Amino acid sequence: MFQKCTFADVLGRQHEHNALLGRFVIFIYLLGYWQSVTSFRHYQDLIPNGQNVPHSCLDNFLWHGIGHQRFKGAGPLNRFGIDFIKFKKALKMK
Repeated sequence: MFQKCTFADVLGRQHEHNALLGRFVIFIYLLGYWQSVTSFRHYQDLIPNGQNVPHSCLDNFLWHGIGHQRFKGAGPLNRFGIDFIKFKKALKMK
């Protein structure tokens, strides 16, 4: 009536469960990373020469986070980012 399970069977199933959960967590992380990478590139494409904006303090560095206070993006917006959002909202209203 009941199937006999050994301790090894239980550990094996737990290991399979942990491996599946680990893969799921990695998938969600990569999905979030992919979305953040593609989202700022989308905005860079809306700005003329947006992918070649030089860093204001460092020679031979690009400011990838156009509109953000951090040069790699994410975090608080700088003045350009705030104005850019207002501009996009104004275009949508027309």
